[in-house]
Amino acid sequence: MAKRVSDTIKMKAGKINLKKIKAEAKKGTRYVFFESDGRECVIVAQKYGPRWWKKATEKTILRVSPCERMR
Repeated sequence: MAKRVSDTIKMKAGKINLKKIKAEAKKGTRYVFFESDGRECVIVAQKYGPRWWKKATEKTILRVSPCERMR
């Protein structure tokens, strides 16, 4: 089995911790995994530049992040 790139950032029910996601992306992490409404989502952080991350909102992050039901 392949090793996980990073841990999944846990969120409170119905909330996305935008600060944690942005902080992880700024570290240079390629894939940022986060939990949203019982689903695990991933965003390819290096695909977006610093200007995009500065303006990113919960809606834009969810729009570009494929999500899958957690097992």
